[in-house]
Amino acid sequence: MRPPEGAVDPALESLLNETHAIATGATIQSEGLAEAIKVAQANTSGTTSAAPAGATVTLPNGASSITESFGDWTVNCAIQNNQKFCTMSQAQGNNQTGQQVFAIELRGPVEGTTTGVLVMPFGLDIQETVNLRVDDQQLGQGARFTTCVPTGCIIPVKFPTIATDALKKGTTLLVTARGAASGSEAVEFKVSLTGFTAAAARTEQLAK
Repeated sequence: MRPPEGAVDPALESLLNETHAIATGATIQSEGLAEAIKVAQANTSGTTSAAPAGATVTLPNGASSITESFGDWTVNCAIQNNQKFCTMSQAQGNNQTGQQVFAIELRGPVEGTTTGVLVMPFGLDIQETVNLRVDDQQLGQGARFTTCVPTGCIIPVKFPTIATDALKKGTTLLVTARGAASGSEAVEFKVSLTGFTAAAARTEQLAK
């Protein structure tokens, strides 16, 4: 039986506490998650834009970086080495400690396909696939862990056009993983899709 929307699943809360204990000395804050995402996205394709030779990449009003909110999603776009890096993201944390322990960061759709990463907490069975659903609709065959860093474990994701469309029309992305301990219950993260469509469109627009 699932807890009411917005309530904290006891199994999840227990796992997050364990995660915080394991990560003692390497506090899991947004900066750490950002670093983990950089590690993961070094090997994933996404929404970047380079200027033609001799030209300069720019953002609206001459800004070097932009951060905007769309519902429960945050759009970030920055210029690095004359290239634009634009993403949309959402993070969740432990209600007791306030530490962020889960994040999803996606790059804007390219020909309908959206790529990105999940940063998951420790204490999960990394040999098992992670199940992804939009409301009651299954998204593919699941995603697999690739590596773990001090701030969490990384799962690259790739949503083809049909899955991206489902995300735009859906209410909640459900990310379910199994705990590493024998007999442990599945842990589920609920990712709000409020603002997803607008964030995806803005990310794609800024990256051009």
